[in-house]
Amino acid sequence: MLLSKFPRVRLTPLPTPLEKLERLSKELGVDIYVKRDDVMTLAFGGNKVRKLEFTLGDAIAKGCDTIVTTGALTSNHARLTAAACRKLGLKLVLVLRGRDRQFPRKVKGNLLLDYIFGADIRIADVDKSEIPRVLREVAEELKGEGYKPYILPTGGATPVGVLGYVNACMELIYQLNERNLEVDYLVHASGTGGTQAGLVLGFKAFNTPIKVIGVSEGTPVETLRRKVYDLANEAAKLLDLNVKIDDSDIVVEGRYMFGGFGVITKEVVDTIKYVARTEGLLLDPIYTAKAMYGLIDMIRNGEIDKGSKVVFLHTGGTPLIFHLDHEVREKGEIPSSV
Repeated sequence: MLLSKFPRVRLTPLPTPLEKLERLSKELGVDIYVKRDDVMTLAFGGNKVRKLEFTLGDAIAKGCDTIVTTGALTSNHARLTAAACRKLGLKLVLVLRGRDRQFPRKVKGNLLLDYIFGADIRIADVDKSEIPRVLREVAEELKGEGYKPYILPTGGATPVGVLGYVNACMELIYQLNERNLEVDYLVHASGTGGTQAGLVLGFKAFNTPIKVIGVSEGTPVETLRRKVYDLANEAAKLLDLNVKIDDSDIVVEGRYMFGGFGVITKEVVDTIKYVARTEGLLLDPIYTAKAMYGLIDMIRNGEIDKGSKVVFLHTGGTPLIFHLDHEVREKGEIPSSV
């Protein structure tokens, strides 16, 4: 009932699986469950799908026929928006941040999928702060051509997009109740803030005392905390909830950025290999491997007590392994002949 008044499109079957990482739990002395938002039917899945169900539902309800959005050349959001737009019959213009407005010599990973899905891809060599202006200019151009554009910020990080993870909270709470599990922490990779905002708002609204820890992929901690704060409280107003998110509700961990967004280090690749070889679970080098490294480190240094129960939200991003294969090989000492 909480979300039923909001327009929504269905892009993947839900709920996603909740699995226990048996071997990793045994090694670390903490019960670790993984919420598999990487396991979806739409284009390799990921957390952006949940947001797109509501943001694209909003766009269609407003009579829009074209989506204008943005991200890095490696963007998971761009890939999933491209797939969703094809599924729904919408036109898509992607304004991707790149140097000298040049396409990479090798098109692979998420960018290759953007091409396959037929997105209108435009490279913008501007400061990140200038992207909203560029999106508005593109939207005005499209209006002049007779289209009805809908501007979607990077990552789908809007109050409407936040609803996707309020819904995910209800889904997860149901799964935990089914297993009679009381979880202490939820750890995930946090970038544009929408996923964390939905989680924090959802758990607080449903009186569920799970501590949400967002591990920044490179966004400065205070910048990310402010984004989460604003998005969560704006979404609470949208939902007409008598809930106020305070600064104390928002935990952003900035120790595991490893040089910033898109920087691949040996620690990151070692984490990918460790989890893959322990659990058969793939992480990506920009988001989820950093979050998992952070979770493991917090367990080993005692910040997360032995015997705790933790959910690791897997936010997807599998194609990034192939987009950044050279860096992964180099930092992971993986032979080029493999």
